[in-house]
Amino acid sequence: MAYSLLSEAKIPEAARESEVLLFSYLHCGREELYKEPERKLTVEEEEGYKAWVERRRLGEPVTYITGKREFWSVELEIEKGVFIPRPETELLVEEVLKEAEKFSQDLFILEIGVGSGAISIALAKELRGAKIVATDVSPRALAVAAKNIKNHSLQDRISLVRCYLFPPLAGRFDVIVSNPPYVSWQEYVLLPPEIKNYEPPEALLADDGGIAVHRRIIVAAPMYLKDRGFLFLEMGFGQGEALVKIIEQTGQFADIEVKKDLRGIERIIKAHKTG
Repeated sequence: MAYSLLSEAKIPEAARESEVLLFSYLHCGREELYKEPERKLTVEEEEGYKAWVERRRLGEPVTYITGKREFWSVELEIEKGVFIPRPETELLVEEVLKEAEKFSQDLFILEIGVGSGAISIALAKELRGAKIVATDVSPRALAVAAKNIKNHSLQDRISLVRCYLFPPLAGRFDVIVSNPPYVSWQEYVLLPPEIKNYEPPEALLADDGGIAVHRRIIVAAPMYLKDRGFLFLEMGFGQGEALVKIIEQTGQFADIEVKKDLRGIERIIKAHKTG
């Protein structure tokens, strides 16, 4: 029933998603459920599951329905109004970890736009001595990030600050990392309804062809980075060349690199501050 409804609504991977919704609703795994193949749902379970399937049929993302998302093998709680972390952003974490090996001291990291806390939590899990300041302008995002940070017992290593982009009086950082909004207005109208109609536009949209927020971060970053500190930014399709030029124009960065994701799309730009 669930598969047919989702398939008719042209939901991608309808079979997988109907299973994900079922397992999540019943709070069990595939193996646990299939150990009892003759088990029937109770009336309450059936009605609840049907309601979830209907929400998905109408286009609501699975993550908002289940309230859960995995990132970097870490389970996160996600609520409506908070950006859903994507698998491709794990490349951003990978690149930070590669450069982290070059630092002998415990890192002081700034994440701009913490969202659900996915990037900061992943970095804190991998870099045991790191201290992280994470900013966001959205009270809802900060509330969800705080919940996830507490769930993973990282309150003493990740500090949240409500502000736009850079925090006041935070000192200088070894690393600045961000997955800022990078969807242009022209691209936004073409996004699938499950993104455009549900996810917060402020976490997606940026002026100047999608690079306006990148520009602001790049221009201000040297004031917040230690000498030889690194800047890491996720970016959208076709933005690499423009961002390289902006970084070069500051005259304060070297070793600018653009990294591609598994689909061959330029996804990450990184550079270190000279000095």
